Amino acid sequence: MCFPPGRVYTSEQKISPGTDKPPQRLGYSAGGRVRNVGQRFPRKLVLVASLSDVSIPKLFKASELPMPASVYIESSVISYLTARPSRDVVTAARQAITLDWWQNQRHKYEVYISALVEEEISSGDPIAAEQRIKAVSSISSVAISPEAQTLAASLIASKAVPPHCVEDAMHIAIAAAQGTEYLLTWNFKHINNAETKSLIAKVIEASGYICPVLCSPEELGVFDND
Repeated sequence: MCFPPGRVYTSEQKISPGTDKPPQRLGYSAGGRVRNVGQRFPRKLVLVASLSDVSIPKLFKASELPMPASVYIESSVISYLTARPSRDVVTAARQAITLDWWQNQRHKYEVYISALVEEEISSGDPIAAEQRIKAVSSISSVAISPEAQTLAASLIASKAVPPHCVEDAMHIAIAAAQGTEYLLTWNFKHINNAETKSLIAKVIEASGYICPVLCSPEELGVFDND
């Protein structure tokens, strides 16, 4: 594989010398549970000056490639997934789209939630909370790292996310620090906002990470036209 000089590549998926195996999967403790989480290395920006700066990775077996894209699922998606059918046209449409993505698209990705998601979906009506928790019971959960906390503080300080929306900043920061490629959300006010996404990306990249694609279930995946 050739890497032209002057391009930006990521440090994700580094292989230890003398081995054909990818890095060891790491476990996290979240919400009192220990899960086997597929840790993705933070996708930090690396400027390649010449071919000599690039170490060529060893080839994997065909069965090991390609690795599915990673998706961080924010709490609003789970809420739409398990909520009772709404009479509101917009809400009902989002519920239908979310259910379709969950049933037909989710398996194409490596999906994650976080300890913060678990905390948010556990609040409110006990019966509704139980349904939300059950929906994500098989999904790996990541802890809130110090790096994510620092990044969230930077998003707040730069006004990329309003000061009163610390949880929204944390979702973005957790996804970025974890190295996930997509952040799935129905939060158009403070996360998937066309006016603030560029500033969010700027803050994240200034901190040395790559910003995940902020998108809704309607925007991620290939859907049938039927």
